[in-house]
Formats: sequence, structure tokens, C-alpha cells
Amino acid sequence: MARVSEDWPAGGGRPGRTSWPDIASPSPEVSRTGQRLTRTTKSLDWRSQARPQWEQASKRFAQGASGDVHVFQNGSRGVSLESIWRGTEYPTLVANRNVNNIVYHVIVN
Repeated sequence: MARVSEDWPAGGGRPGRTSWPDIASPSPEVSRTGQRLTRTTKSLDWRSQARPQWEQASKRFAQGASGDVHVFQNGSRGVSLESIWRGTEYPTLVANRNVNNIVYHVIVN
């Protein structure tokens, strides 16, 4: 089971979001930081204002992860090459020496 900090910083209903339900802390949608970002970035321009905030929070999350990290991805849509997962979370997890494995779960609706 992956271990992360108590306040998981990423999440929300943004396109391409990854769920992390098999972890020791709250899922992105229910964390304090995730709730705050969902609320405060709702009316912002995604590319220039909101996305950088989500990228920073996602990077902090991935830096704090350890053990086996479980990634749930939508198999119907795939993962965009421009997603925060691809550009921020995945490379940060790979560089994190405390992460043993990244275990992928593909969900098909």
C-alpha cells in the first residue's frame, strides 16, 4: 500500500485526473488541498492559471508517495500526452526512490 502525506494535494474533476483509492490518505477529491483547489480554480483559465496550481500540488503528492502506488486510468479515453499525469505525476513518481512499483489498473466503462 502506498503511503502519502495526510493532505493529498491533487485531484478534482479536471480532465485526465487519476484516482488513487488504494492509499493510506484521502483520495484527491476529498483531501483538503484537492477540495480547496477545486473550489478556487473553478472559474480560472485552465491553461494559464488553474493548471499550474494543479501541477504543483500533483508534484508534491508524487514526491511524498512511497511503497506501491496504484494508478487507476480510464481505458475508454486513454491518457492524454498533455495530462498532468504524464507531464508531472508519472516522472516525479519514477524519480522518487521511495516508490517501489507503479501498479496500473485500467477501468473500462
